[in-house]
Amino acid sequence: MKAKINLRTIQRIENEEVIPRSYTLKIIARVLMIEESELFDLNPMRNDPEIPKKDKSKLVWLHLSALFFVPTFLIWFF
Repeated sequence: MKAKINLRTIQRIENEEVIPRSYTLKIIARVLMIEESELFDLNPMRNDPEIPKKDKSKLVWLHLSALFFVPTFLIWFF
């Protein structure tokens, strides 16, 4: 192998089992004769249509539930 990187390491990177170190990406880029910046996408899943958008409505209701709990607690306490 030109990159002198363990085959299992490359398999783990391809299968997204590990996050590769920067120097590993630099070596791979050099062997593939591409710019390093092509490998440094910080958010590779941002345009993936299969990843559902986060539903924040549940979070809003969770925060608002405290408003219903506080008066009930105060009535019970006094």
